[in-house]
Amino acid sequence: MRTRPSLLLGLTFVLTVLPVWAADGDKKVESQKAAATANLSKAGLKKVATVETANLLVISSLPEAKTKPLAEAAQKVFTFSRAALKLDEKEELWPGKLTVVVLADSREYTSYIRVATQQRPDGKDWFSINTRGETPTASVFVDLDGKPKDADVQATVSAIVAATLLNKKAGTNTTTGPLPEWAQIGFGKVMVARSVGGAALSDYRSKSKALLTGKKAAPVRIADVWGGVKTKDSDLAAASLVEYMLYGTEGDKFFAFVAGFKPTETVAMPTIDSALEAAGWKWDNLEVGWKVWASKQK
Repeated sequence: MRTRPSLLLGLTFVLTVLPVWAADGDKKVESQKAAATANLSKAGLKKVATVETANLLVISSLPEAKTKPLAEAAQKVFTFSRAALKLDEKEELWPGKLTVVVLADSREYTSYIRVATQQRPDGKDWFSINTRGETPTASVFVDLDGKPKDADVQATVSAIVAATLLNKKAGTNTTTGPLPEWAQIGFGKVMVARSVGGAALSDYRSKSKALLTGKKAAPVRIADVWGGVKTKDSDLAAASLVEYMLYGTEGDKFFAFVAGFKPTETVAMPTIDSALEAAGWKWDNLEVGWKVWASKQK
């Protein structure tokens, strides 16, 4: 069950790559745009901003002036995440582009999800990922009640875009059962932090280290990440663990780990234990290695 976050990492994006705004005439993209717009219209949203980048079709209820930089930020994280996951740039991940729907009203988001997925959100769901079909889509609700900074909104959406690529790599999806939320959000936060770098990455690292060493409270345990009660630090702990799995160990083991959550003929209902086994990891050794590695990060 997903819990609605206080918006993810408050990071300032330094953008160096200009996106492609104009539609390229690709029939697949035009079809995807029409499909997403139709679903939004059925859900009662008539006015949306649409922005295209090299790999994304971003459709948002936010003003266009905010949607453009949001799309730029998401594209940057998409590019970084694709490389981190070793997804070949020449490989066609899906038809056309990834549709990214961003809505700032919870009722509108709920209505849209019902129309688009034929599923009923439970009130705590705030993102939905579909990597299959003709219109692969990442849908995100961003809570603006606390008047978050634009960079916070960008980080939240970008993290879900990264999580979409992770699901693609793992072969998981809403129809088969997605990856655990902690793995999706953790990966997304790491991709955002690493793609930004600089002071933002250092701040993330220092907070992660404090969380693991217990300088401010009891040190977090690995079981807290994948089975504990959700707290304000849960996403940060998940990000640190995912970062270790991907960069502090043999990266291919992380890929085997997330692929271990895809149901198979022999494992119809994957668990954390079966996924760890698929990667050749034992959770107690993983915990020791994680804390040693994280304590040395700067």
